[in-house]
Amino acid sequence: MPTTFVGTRPLTVAARGVKNVAMYKGTVVAVTALMMFGSACPPVASAQGSPAPVSDSSPLAPPFTHEGGIIDEVLTAADGQYRLRGYVVRWRDSAVYVTGSPDEILTKGESLAFTVYRSLAAGQGTLRFVTGTLELGPDLARQEAADAQASMTYGTGHVQNVLSADNGGYRFAAYAVTWHDARVMVIDPAPHSLHAVGDQIRFRVMRTGADEQRRLGFLLIDN
Repeated sequence: MPTTFVGTRPLTVAARGVKNVAMYKGTVVAVTALMMFGSACPPVASAQGSPAPVSDSSPLAPPFTHEGGIIDEVLTAADGQYRLRGYVVRWRDSAVYVTGSPDEILTKGESLAFTVYRSLAAGQGTLRFVTGTLELGPDLARQEAADAQASMTYGTGHVQNVLSADNGGYRFAAYAVTWHDARVMVIDPAPHSLHAVGDQIRFRVMRTGADEQRRLGFLLIDN
């Protein structure tokens, strides 16, 4: 079992209008786009029952931890100069998707260090997984400027498989679909009820960053 290191600094999220930005060293993650849309997603009832909401006033415990796992699958995609690279890894008792940097060169079977990030969206606790470590300071402002150049289109696809996790009331969900002949993961910004294999889903295709920091990300649109 991998050793878990609890972050000792509070998570800093910078607000600019309706956009909250979280920046991690070495990677521009789908969390950036996620925070733009997560608070706008209303809770959805589940046939199995939704988890108890996490109070917005409750402290995140802890807001992030540094963990690791073995890579089961590597996912890559490109659209012009925008690129995506991510990993399916085993985290505790679940398979999860870790957003990585396109510049990383890691393969199936290798060890991967990542950050588990806990946040609130639509009154529900959410989990996100990214490579790298939390970066605070001047680089955050530079990343906000780069992310301000984000463009967005839309796509649809049929769910090939579902990844989900629940840890202390904080949940994660992502769906594998085919997009432009590539297998990608669509992250649910506020997972309440899960889609099933074969379901058709709609998603946002986010293109963020500039120069060598151009990234692709995919976010579920809840119908």
